[in-house]
Amino acid sequence: MANISDAQAPQNPGNQGEWNEAQLVDALDRLQDMHIKMRSLRFTFQTLLRPLSQEYESPEGLFDEFVQGAIGAVGEIKNFTTFMRDDKNKAVLAKAKEARKDEFIIWKVNEHPDWLEPKQLHDDKEEESNNQKEEAIQAVEHTKDDLKRVYEEFAKEHPDLKLSFIDKTKAILLHLPKGMMHFRVEPQKDTSKLQRFRVTCKESAKRTGEVLNCIENRPFPNDLRYLLEMLVSYSDIMTRPCDLCGKLVSRKPQHPTGRRKVVRNIDGQDVASWETYHMGQCW
Repeated sequence: MANISDAQAPQNPGNQGEWNEAQLVDALDRLQDMHIKMRSLRFTFQTLLRPLSQEYESPEGLFDEFVQGAIGAVGEIKNFTTFMRDDKNKAVLAKAKEARKDEFIIWKVNEHPDWLEPKQLHDDKEEESNNQKEEAIQAVEHTKDDLKRVYEEFAKEHPDLKLSFIDKTKAILLHLPKGMMHFRVEPQKDTSKLQRFRVTCKESAKRTGEVLNCIENRPFPNDLRYLLEMLVSYSDIMTRPCDLCGKLVSRKPQHPTGRRKVVRNIDGQDVASWETYHMGQCW
């Protein structure tokens, strides 16, 4: 996550000086990485000792399993140690320690009369905007021409995708070769007579159920374009690690089957991207 350039982060932890806003933001990213990696070590010893609580057909089986767990645990501890001894990370910790020496008054959030007001107003406006958008989408009865238009626009923007439209059923077929998944999207009405989209997957792997569960609980269930963008985000499910813990396969084991759309302001522009996470573990 952290991406501090050589010009931003001091090479010598003792040479602190005043940091600009970009350096402070990147330092916070590094601290978050430290926190995530440190928390992940909580499971290292659990994994190491797990073979001792299970039954094996032979002592050799127990020994082999324990050895593999020990090798993995040593590797994780070494990686964490190397990460924490990095000069840039040491500079961030030194800066944080130096900042704690400054005299400042500690006060609670609720002791400032206007502290929560701007955020509350922003959250209220954002929630109202999302509700209006969803109500507007729900009120639309998608015709075959509407669906085909969205499909054609999306296909034009993503020429490398394997997309097809079935006129008879108004279904959209999407094949993700790298993700090894075949999706089928069909319009249908739910019990409240509002139009939704039903998503099925050809594959029967364990991760398929988790992916479909995440898709089923997405926001804006009547927004076809939002749905197609979400499906495409699974193109790299086999190779992209979790954005929260940094691992491709969790201890469950599980690939990052969760997806959520996030919008960040970069250089004054809102940039949308899809964040990955291990469902039920990291989020």
